[in-house]
Formats: sequence, C-alpha cells, structure tokens
Amino acid sequence: MEYTEVELNYITLEQLGYKTTTYERMNKLKFTTTEEFEKISNEISEETKLDREEKIFKNDQEITHLEIPATYTYEGKNYKITKIGDYDFATMNSIKSIILPDSITEIGEHAFWNCKSLENINIPNSVTQIGENAFEGCESLKEVILPNSIKRIKDWTFYNCKSLENINIPNSVIEIGESAFFACNHLSISVSSNVTTIGEDAFWNCKNVNYKGKAKGKPWGARNLNSKRQEDEIDDPKYDEIKLILGSEIC
Repeated sequence: MEYTEVELNYITLEQLGYKTTTYERMNKLKFTTTEEFEKISNEISEETKLDREEKIFKNDQEITHLEIPATYTYEGKNYKITKIGDYDFATMNSIKSIILPDSITEIGEHAFWNCKSLENINIPNSVTQIGENAFEGCESLKEVILPNSIKRIKDWTFYNCKSLENINIPNSVIEIGESAFFACNHLSISVSSNVTTIGEDAFWNCKNVNYKGKAKGKPWGARNLNSKRQEDEIDDPKYDEIKLILGSEIC
C-alpha cells in the first residue's frame, strides 16, 4: 500500500476527526479548498501562534488524551504521519498526555511550546530530530525518555520545564544546546562523556548534574555539578563569587 507522508497539523487533525480552536477560527473564514485553508493558516503570524490558547475536541467533547495513529485513510487516500510540525501543539493547554506513533521521525520547533498541562508523552525510537524550544514551558512534565536515535538536544528544548525530575541522556547524544534545561529546578541528571559540546546555561539552576566528560565553554549554571572540569577553565570571575555565596560548584 502506498502512503503520502504528511506532518501532523490542523488539517491532519481535522481529517482524523478532531477540531482545535484554531481550526474553528479558520473555519469561519471563507475558503473552499484544503490548499486555500493551508495558505490562510500559513499566513498566521508567529506572534499570533505564540499568543493563542488552544483546546482540542472530538465529537464536541474537550479531550485531554490524544493518541496519534501512524497511518490513516481520508477520502480514499492513504496518509502516513512522519512529523510533528513547528508550533503544531503550541499552547494546547487541554492536553495532558500524548501517544505518538513509531512513524514519527521529527518533532518540530516549538511543537509543544507552553503546553502547561502536558504530563506524559512518549518519544518513539524512530525520532531522530527534536527542534529548538520543542517542550519549552511544559511545566507539568515530570519525566522524559529520549530514544537512542537522538544526537543533539538543541537550544531551549526543555527550557522552564520546572517540574521535570527525570530525563535520560542516551549515549548517542554528543551535543547539548544553550539553555536546553534552563530553570528545570527539580532536575537531577547524568550526562554521558560522549557529550562533547554543552551550551551556555544549559543546566541553569538544575538541582544536580553528573558529568565526567571534557566539554569546555562558558559556565553551565547547575546548582551542583559533579565534573572533571578544572577551575582554570572558567574565565568569568563572577561565577566564583556566586559559587562562594551558594556553597556549590558552578561551571
């Protein structure tokens, strides 16, 4: 059977029988084709996307759990969902849990931005890329299991996930971006020595970070860092002052 690969967006959700408040707003506009709907949707400014507060419905009932199929058929055509697009679930505050299919290979930038009620999400082993800010502001998210297919945790990916307590860093990961776990205040994390690049403030205010690798660079901001890095690798004296005040090792 042949499939057309698609990303999960408002049109895809509608074809699966769901409605979002964005779709309802768009539906009030005058359009006659899917292409015209998509054109109008793409013209929504980034500011509008960031300001919206979304809900999702099925059979006129607001839902909190969403399970996405790998494939579906709509109007006689077969589709395979391979990507969660940029901003696709941004600020969708009604969702508490999402199950993604093994057909997904990419999660886009800001895909789950500010989903404040999101508590559980699986990231399939098929996923090879997670975009910047993908889970920023998911303040109810407590645990994440990353697949071994991920090589980079990009900038701001888990920024301000303030309830996050546990996340695995697979041995496949070689880079952790700037502010990737910024303000994850309850997070204790072990980082493999395979990671050779760590961005500025990657672990700002994280509870505890255990890292025995050799990544260099600007201070990472953890409240406690168990690391082999030497004091002479830190070239900013203000962090020595902070370290004395907090009584913790900051790198």
